[in-house]
Amino acid sequence: MRRIGPALCVLLARIWPLSPSILAAAKSMANWPQDVPPAPDVQVAVFSAYLGRLLSAPGFGNLSIPAGWPVARALEVNDDKIEELSELVGSGGVVLFSN
Repeated sequence: MRRIGPALCVLLARIWPLSPSILAAAKSMANWPQDVPPAPDVQVAVFSAYLGRLLSAPGFGNLSIPAGWPVARALEVNDDKIEELSELVGSGGVVLFSN
């Protein structure tokens, strides 16, 4: 699903009349982590989607991984910011998923 989902998203973004930002995000996610979208708003969307997945993974603790992603470097997100975001999620200050 992790490999098919992003490719399917690109296909649907091409078929449906969606904004160029949605298509750029889909393409970036399909080519993760190498592709960095040019627009900062799309970079934030892609980065937050992958960071949310990582931070919600049971037992994950290596916060240096997301700081090394090309999109994190493009956004100038460093280890300190990743740790801050992780603490915010861990404290319940951010709800990643809700029913």
